[in-house]
Amino acid sequence: MRDLLPEEAAAFDALQAVIEARALRYGYPRIVTPIVEDRGVFTKSVGETSDIVGYEMYDVSLHG
Repeated sequence: MRDLLPEEAAAFDALQAVIEARALRYGYPRIVTPIVEDRGVFTKSVGETSDIVGYEMYDVSLHG
């Protein structure tokens, strides 16, 4: 998927609202999946030394 500018974003929001309403009508509740995953999701499957972990991932620390 690519970035959507305001005009396209409005059309996308309208389409998403129609799809969500239809899904709810047929008994499918809304789910929200994370944009950011825990590091362990990837390191458990590909290992700490994988190129994915070494070059294609960023670590984010939450303090507080």
